[in-house]
Amino acid sequence: MKDNRALLVYFEADIEKNRWFIDRLTEKASERGIRLDLVTPWQAFDETEAAFVINRSRDEELSRYFEGLGIKSFNNSETVRIGNDKLEEYYLFQELGLPVMETVPGDTPEDEIPFSAPYIVKHRRGH
Repeated sequence: MKDNRALLVYFEADIEKNRWFIDRLTEKASERGIRLDLVTPWQAFDETEAAFVINRSRDEELSRYFEGLGIKSFNNSETVRIGNDKLEEYYLFQELGLPVMETVPGDTPEDEIPFSAPYIVKHRRGH
């Protein structure tokens, strides 16, 4: 039944390293009468009946798919999009007035970086 069934989506490679969290979510959902089914993104695209989806896959298209079906997705596609792009995330945090580390885009020439080493280098799509 749709009302008491939800999906928890992880890439296969992430399941074991997140096992503790998966087990806690499943346990807490069960305490509230919700059957939380663990699926991969590939399996999730075949699903059309769920009360909601917890998308831990970082797949923006998957969230958009469920939104198109009218199924609430946590995280929604916009959150996934911004969360998957560290520079976009930085700009959003600045706009919201949240404190962030000094940041420059990755294509900034080394001689134009306005601070000195040591510093963190992170890919925009890193997580």
